[in-house]
Amino acid sequence: MKTTKTIYLIPVLAFLLVMLQRAWFADNTTTTTPPTVQVQQPAKISGLGKINAFKPEDDISVTTDMFTVNISTQGGAVIGAHLTDYPQSLTDNAPFTMLSNKTSHLFVAQTGMSGDADLRFSTERKNYVMQPGQDQLSVTLYARDGFGKLFSKTYSFQRGRYHVDIKSTIENRSRTTWAGMHYSRFILRHDSDTDLPAKNIPIDLDAPKPGWFTFSTYTGPAYFTENKPYVKLPFADIERKPLRKDIEGSGWIAMQQRYFITAFVPQKKANQTVTATWQRGTADQESTGYRNLFNFSTVGQKVTLSPGESVSASSQLYIGPEKAKLLAPLAKGLELTVDYGWLWFISDLLFQGLVFIHSYLGSWGWSIIMITLIVKLMFYKLSEASYKAMAKQKKLQPQVNKINEEHKDNAEARSSALIALYQKENINPVSGCLPQLLQIPFFIALYYVLIESVALRFQPFLWLPDLSSADPFFVLPVLFCLSMFAMQMISPPPQQAEGQGNPMMFMPLFVSIMMAQMPAGLLIYSLTNNVLSLMQQWFVNQHYR
Repeated sequence: MKTTKTIYLIPVLAFLLVMLQRAWFADNTTTTTPPTVQVQQPAKISGLGKINAFKPEDDISVTTDMFTVNISTQGGAVIGAHLTDYPQSLTDNAPFTMLSNKTSHLFVAQTGMSGDADLRFSTERKNYVMQPGQDQLSVTLYARDGFGKLFSKTYSFQRGRYHVDIKSTIENRSRTTWAGMHYSRFILRHDSDTDLPAKNIPIDLDAPKPGWFTFSTYTGPAYFTENKPYVKLPFADIERKPLRKDIEGSGWIAMQQRYFITAFVPQKKANQTVTATWQRGTADQESTGYRNLFNFSTVGQKVTLSPGESVSASSQLYIGPEKAKLLAPLAKGLELTVDYGWLWFISDLLFQGLVFIHSYLGSWGWSIIMITLIVKLMFYKLSEASYKAMAKQKKLQPQVNKINEEHKDNAEARSSALIALYQKENINPVSGCLPQLLQIPFFIALYYVLIESVALRFQPFLWLPDLSSADPFFVLPVLFCLSMFAMQMISPPPQQAEGQGNPMMFMPLFVSIMMAQMPAGLLIYSLTNNVLSLMQQWFVNQHYR
């Protein structure tokens, strides 16, 4: 393994490691071999499959300093949330919308007591607004079934918070005993003209598509267990086999999107049962389209009420950005949904460093450059040893060429002569590999910081509109390619057979094309690292000229 080759192979190896890691934890993989599925004609979906979009005229609007939430009087379902501080896209400054009440795509959150999901609730008014100086805002909905039972749901909002406290109550005013449970659930229903597999069903219709060599973060359901506080539950797994799992303690269930999350956290510290089911078919026999229906719920213990008795249960519903500092206080393990992968400890350190530097510089782009400089200083001595070895090899190049010429027909003799030369000059040809290899974890860790940290979403820098997306003008890939060619020029050439060209000559171009669709912030890190490496290597070469 030659030191020169290592320089160019480091980005390739880092990319391949990212690719393998994403493939290993992809949302369409499982640890067991799925059973053979018989192909059948789409069947009519029963039960929840009949659910249609909620009527807009039934909406209740609640506006706080953080978001505007839409609650339907039909079952008290939360059918929309518009986050004030996060734009929909680079070209649309409207608040980012979570949940969905579209005719072809329904994604809602609902919590309550058994029997209230289909009831028509009523409230005092249709619009609630948290006024300046007001720290709390409560909205209560009431409904009565045909048997004398009274249901109520109270939604409590607090200033500066993305979570809503929802208290569900049932009063048994009937003459018979009531038995039921407290539930919290997500319903995702997607209609399409083609028969889509579960893994292709989107949560967010407006989510950006991955680029050539990029990978999206995990999107889909997740839940808590006492043994494993963060369990991903890909749609494809649920389609193969429904989930039913008893959880010790209240736990939580969540639906993850890129940068954002919706989560239910039952407040009663009692055992829960988490269930997830997937149905595929049509809404009715006359329909020519296809319908996918996902039901994800956590249910409490069974409760029995005699006539005249009442019971209440609460859940917290979080609808907002995936920020560990906001999620950690709500429930154990919920902060782990900010998924930095298997190098999370390095990613977290890099992110905390970026946040600290940003508090002084006020620019995420300059913060990335500064964190790159700090990482480079950490490995300065190791890099120096690498460049010294490379400079010595370059100085010995005439002798190496002479050995190659003398033993061009005898590979074994050529190798022995080169080893003897390196031993005489006290040079280890692989001594430069370690510093380069140690940079791979930081490369991968920063990649996850850029694609997972909502703080870097839509953050501009110089000509770049978004550090978490690819450079739309391809300036950074070109500069990165030039920096790699420059490193190639001042590095000792790799060994090659006589009459063959340099196979590494086009490596900078290949790597640059590969990274063209990587987040711009990652290319800033790589370009800055290359420039700093060039400067260090030039100074070392001057000493050994």
